[in-house]
Amino acid sequence: WVLAPALFTAALLAAGCSAWSTARFMALFYLEPFLAMSFFLAFINFSLHGFVEFTPDMKHIPSVNSTCIVDGPDDYFGEDDHMTHHYHTAVSHRDLQAHQQTQKELWKKERASVFKNIAIPELSLFMMLKWWRFIAERHFVDCSGSLSVDQIAALLQERAQRKEMSYEHYEFEYLPRLWDKADSLVSDGTCVSVDQALKFLAHSNVLVDEGSTKTD
Repeated sequence: WVLAPALFTAALLAAGCSAWSTARFMALFYLEPFLAMSFFLAFINFSLHGFVEFTPDMKHIPSVNSTCIVDGPDDYFGEDDHMTHHYHTAVSHRDLQAHQQTQKELWKKERASVFKNIAIPELSLFMMLKWWRFIAERHFVDCSGSLSVDQIAALLQERAQRKEMSYEHYEFEYLPRLWDKADSLVSDGTCVSVDQALKFLAHSNVLVDEGSTKTD
């Protein structure tokens, strides 16, 4: 944050650039991309992956843990359908509407994280403000047609506050044991390779050996 931009600025000024052109260069080619990578991507991930739900055998539910926005104001190449981005990667943006039609029964069954008429940053902001009822009333798509606004708001809040693990558990227990757990899944026949075992762990609730998931 300090040393690198200071060195770049000094080098540009030493090369004969004006103070104004140096400031513009640093803003457009260093500060803005750096801030975008550090903060904006983290911010929008609240809406892309901010809801967490597990199956009875403690595996992630893809239609909940990744969101889909339909009829969004800022969608050009299917970027609003983050479910398809992760779980149906061969689907072109041209085929998204047809693909989404095939998912509606699943969305109905799992009460999927589907929203309408909202942009990704807006959903992130409303989640951080905890406007669950506002999201439920204006933007959540209840494919089941069976939930009240209060039930939807409670469901969103519960899913948003659910933790798979604490940071301390992730840093000091999960990561150091990751390869050992993968090897054990191969040894007991659950997975055929370490690569498959790592994918299995990435899509499962690793707190199953601690008892249950956590909520705040």
